[in-house]
Amino acid sequence: MSADGVTVAIASRSISFGDGTDYCWGRQGIVGLGAPPVRNNDVTQGNDHGAIGQRDYMDVRHLGFDLTIGPALGDLTTDGADVWALWDALRLAWVTSNSDLTLTIDFFGADTLTFLGRPDGASLDTSPMLQGLRALRVMLDFRCPDPTQY
Repeated sequence: MSADGVTVAIASRSISFGDGTDYCWGRQGIVGLGAPPVRNNDVTQGNDHGAIGQRDYMDVRHLGFDLTIGPALGDLTTDGADVWALWDALRLAWVTSNSDLTLTIDFFGADTLTFLGRPDGASLDTSPMLQGLRALRVMLDFRCPDPTQY
């Protein structure tokens, strides 16, 4: 946990990402922190306008993390192989799980959000590296069957 930025960690996995780590925030940062989508049970009125309203429930929450893996500003020693090794470590730490894990998001050491769920995929974008940069872009998805923020 850091007072210098926003970091994310899964309690039982040996990796964290965000400010002050080898995995920097990408353009989208964190997606899915607001209210989770609603799953309703409304029934369409077949012979009339609209629907009959039934109970609404929170649906599964999906948290998305947009990350960039690359050297820090002014770092001339980190090469493409180092960046690829960081991706490999992240990929292995983000493997799927058969049970819910605890994910925490720490905001500047002032507030911590906790979610229960499972890593649900890591998408790799190699276009920065293929354009000559020593960087990769990664999108991580974390699926929370229990959409509650603790």
